[in-house]
Amino acid sequence: LASMALLFGGNCLLIARTEAVSDRTRDEAAYYTGSAAWRFLPEAFLLAAAALSFAFEPPFREKATIAVVLSSIATLAVSGMRRGPVPQPLADALLLVPWFLLPWREGA
Repeated sequence: LASMALLFGGNCLLIARTEAVSDRTRDEAAYYTGSAAWRFLPEAFLLAAAALSFAFEPPFREKATIAVVLSSIATLAVSGMRRGPVPQPLADALLLVPWFLLPWREGA
């Protein structure tokens, strides 16, 4: 559950970083207008989500663990490759697609 919270939080922070320029024009006290150290917070959340997925359960035993790891890795990869803003639809798709691709029926 904690790894999913970190995954969803990292996704929200990634979108917030992407929208920082427009936020700055509306509100100078916006979240990402300050220190450059905050700019790596989405990646830290996503790495923590992937790492925490392995902390308490045997790797890849649960389908939810696989989905969290796939979502985290895909989002980190796109964030690193783009070296710029990640649009909200893409970030949300990376968050949701692994959950839909995994077979969820019993015995699959």
